[in-house]
Amino acid sequence: MAYELFRQIEKHHGRQAARRIFAKWGEEPSQRRRNEIKSLSLLDRLDMMNPPNMALLAREVAAENEALPTKDRRGPGKSSIASTVEHYIRTLVRKRRDGIKAGTWTGPFPPEK
Repeated sequence: MAYELFRQIEKHHGRQAARRIFAKWGEEPSQRRRNEIKSLSLLDRLDMMNPPNMALLAREVAAENEALPTKDRRGPGKSSIASTVEHYIRTLVRKRRDGIKAGTWTGPFPPEK
């Protein structure tokens, strides 16, 4: 419903006006939440791989991190070391598995097999 409202405002008043209106009630995520989103995006990328390969993903992310400014990097300490990133990905996968089992997981679910 909120999206439809945004689309209607955008249609009648333009995108900038719609964003301005919605910005009043939205707030920028905290640094902790931004880091969580970046971490969850790693799980999304892993889930899109066929077959999922943590080592390959870690090498890709480490290479990307090297080229990014520190604030935009992903993983522990925003590392550009593949083994460190791989360990972090494995930890995320373990947390997801345990969270799903306990019924407390709110992040992305792995694809059905």
